[in-house]
Amino acid sequence: MTPEAWIRLCCEQPADRMGLAGRKGRIAEGYDADLVLFDPDAEGTTLPVDSDASLWSGDQWRGAVQSVWRRGVRVVAEGQLIDEVGSGEFIPRRFS
Repeated sequence: MTPEAWIRLCCEQPADRMGLAGRKGRIAEGYDADLVLFDPDAEGTTLPVDSDASLWSGDQWRGAVQSVWRRGVRVVAEGQLIDEVGSGEFIPRRFS
């Protein structure tokens, strides 16, 4: 799969389906872009064992989020949140 096809499938189409076309789903002027830098070769990532939020709690994973930028501001560095919890903005969506 080409990078362009992946972006269309994983970013543009979901934004369009949720009624966020023109605001999300692309890295372009006027869009509200959140970017994730993912390291697919990182090893030893473990989800919290005491978490009830996932069927995979406690499993070993390969790959890790290294950094996240929200609207151009870095909010995760070296896998750790460096922004205040709850500082994001809720964007209402609709499934179409």
